[in-house]
Amino acid sequence: MYKRSIFLAISVFFFFTGAFAQFMPDPLGIKLVRTLQLVNNLYVDEVDSEKLTEAAIRAMLRELDPHSSYLNKDEVRAMNEPLQGDFEGIGISFNMVTDT
Repeated sequence: MYKRSIFLAISVFFFFTGAFAQFMPDPLGIKLVRTLQLVNNLYVDEVDSEKLTEAAIRAMLRELDPHSSYLNKDEVRAMNEPLQGDFEGIGISFNMVTDT
């Protein structure tokens, strides 16, 4: 009984420790969010948070390599627009019949 209680207590401890670790925010992410909050609250003029966030993301990816980039939802929509399968025509098809 004692061993079972110890095992149960240790299992519960590790379960909650692992669950807590999954929800712990990244310190660098906290730093970015906190900076954005400070700018929003303390900067003398109004700021566009969306614009600042996208600029920060683009700057981060620019530091990686020339092939990494960020597209916002409007840019993705514009990029995917030509890929939409709109076909036009009169609907004629023909088959070549071979002579036997």
